[in-house]
Amino acid sequence: MTRAKEYLYLVSPQSKNGIAEPRSVFVNEVVACMNSEMLNKIGEGVIVHHKKFGEGFTAAVHEKVNDRTILEIDFRGMRRKLDLVTCMESGLLSFE
Repeated sequence: MTRAKEYLYLVSPQSKNGIAEPRSVFVNEVVACMNSEMLNKIGEGVIVHHKKFGEGFTAAVHEKVNDRTILEIDFRGMRRKLDLVTCMESGLLSFE
């Protein structure tokens, strides 16, 4: 991982031979680190880009039980509440 100059792709199969495959401990730790770094950068007023809704800004950040963070994002007057981890894992959100 130390040799990646611009991008690093971490691949983890969802299934193997038709059977659901759990993520490894290593992959879970990497995802947790990435999410905690991202959470430190996110606050109100941060510009975001969603694959479906387009550009918006964070209106509020709500922390819920079980370390889940809900972002309230304003997309040109239409507010949506989105789970940060779900959006990051599925590549729906990017931040400027």
